[in-house]
Amino acid sequence: MDYNYNGSFHYQGGGDFDRWDSFSLDDEKRARGKFSRVLLAITVMLLVATVIANATVIIIHLAGGDSAALVDDGAFQLILSSVCTYVLAFPVFLLMTRKMYYVPRIKRRMSGRDFFFFLAVSVGIMYVGSIIGNLLSEFFGLFLGGTSDNSVAELIEKTPLPLTIAIVVIIGPIFEELVFRKLLMDKLSPYGDRIAIIVSAVTFSLFHGNLYQMFYAFGIGLILAYVYSKWGNVLHTILLHAILNFWGSAIPMLLMPHLEKLEEILPELEAGSSEVMMEHAPSIMLLGTYSMVQFGLVFFGLFLLFRHRKSFFVSDRCEVYIPKEKRSRVIVANVGAIVFIVYTCATVILNLLTPLLTGAGA
Repeated sequence: MDYNYNGSFHYQGGGDFDRWDSFSLDDEKRARGKFSRVLLAITVMLLVATVIANATVIIIHLAGGDSAALVDDGAFQLILSSVCTYVLAFPVFLLMTRKMYYVPRIKRRMSGRDFFFFLAVSVGIMYVGSIIGNLLSEFFGLFLGGTSDNSVAELIEKTPLPLTIAIVVIIGPIFEELVFRKLLMDKLSPYGDRIAIIVSAVTFSLFHGNLYQMFYAFGIGLILAYVYSKWGNVLHTILLHAILNFWGSAIPMLLMPHLEKLEEILPELEAGSSEVMMEHAPSIMLLGTYSMVQFGLVFFGLFLLFRHRKSFFVSDRCEVYIPKEKRSRVIVANVGAIVFIVYTCATVILNLLTPLLTGAGA
């Protein structure tokens, strides 16, 4: 099985195909400007969405509405966040990056075998990344003298299943893949897909704004960015993303009543009650089957990742080659990158501290 990068760029211009021989001060200035603009556009998009969402809650409160109840309403939070981000803030990102040059990509057909390979690998990464995120969140919670709640999981639990499917499984993946794969990677494609993939994964990770999702979002971001760089079709990454979100959000919600029932009868099951076991056999079998499929897919995905780890190769072929010794200065040491890192890291810290401070205040 060969997953070597085979090039999905369609270059125009003929003579100036690769510029490996020089990287002038003008090249450096232009490159820093492009990275800065893209990352600043993402930051402004996040900031606009946050400001509008908070302003909406404040206006409802001033108008005499029960803002506290709305903030605790999962459906309201999810709808408000989605409208503010996808409808109101996304056009700002498009406006700020609309004139940036990009390299068109050649779309290739992805086989079902390849699709399942990356799906299994992504499930394995998602599971391991979730463990790391949960452990770190719990560690910081205990270190700071409390417990850190998984606000993302709580939000999904409070949201009706149809709404979760509509936003988390369908709308969210479409928006995020357009931003972090299609638009971001295309805008940075003149500097090569190695750099574009890393920037895409890091920004996608920090975009989520919490430790619980940060690590698996980075790993999955790498896989999705690699898939887009190789096949050049954002529909592939949207479908992969949607299936992963369905697996991680909708299915647990569907199984929650069975799990709650199993927790209620657990003492009787431990006591060896055959009558209770037969009465609740469908729930037990359903949860057992899900667990086997889940862990089987996780271990299979991690096995595939380990076995084919050397096959993942991305060409450094590009229009403008940024020397390795200048990459950190060009990619990170610019206004947009600094603002983005500061803003998203502050969001992560705030989301980590909020449950602790709320608990202390209570």
